[in-house]
Amino acid sequence: MIQDNVPIRVAGIRILHQPWYFTAIYSVVSIFISTKLKSRMTFLGNDETKMREYASVENIPTDCGGSLEWDHLAWLKTRGVEIGDKRAEES
Repeated sequence: MIQDNVPIRVAGIRILHQPWYFTAIYSVVSIFISTKLKSRMTFLGNDETKMREYASVENIPTDCGGSLEWDHLAWLKTRGVEIGDKRAEES
């Protein structure tokens, strides 16, 4: 149902560090998700080493067990998005 109305193609979804309540919400929402899409979803819990089965270490952010240094605010600025950056205001 949901996937019939969202114009994207998903090869796989990996969910890492999901909160405890995510499982409860997912069990309710999953009845609206096709079996095919559910089969492409993988819940990794807190085991960061499992991410390496799906991506190389240099493509995984450091907070997920990889070595990729990622500055989301800097990326947004390259896209022209203006966001109040407290780090910039403090310096």
